[in-house]
Amino acid sequence: MLSATFIIDSNGKKLSAVIPIRQYQHLLEELKELDDIRAYDEAKARKEKPIPSAMPSEKDAKGISISFGQNSRFFNKNPAPGL
Repeated sequence: MLSATFIIDSNGKKLSAVIPIRQYQHLLEELKELDDIRAYDEAKARKEKPIPSAMPSEKDAKGISISFGQNSRFFNKNPAPGL
């Protein structure tokens, strides 16, 4: 639940709202998640294949560290043999 303090003008019109920093940070996280969901839904509607650009590094079956960033072998047209 949001708890806000309102800043008003001389006529009593609300000009701004002040909320605790934790509530503000929570709202930002929720908005980011909503933006990600909307982007996913739009891509799915266009039948685009998702690109895992922000995935953390992982190790393949041979124990070799791989990254899924744009400069990784995942996006390279000629990946290293045997990987």
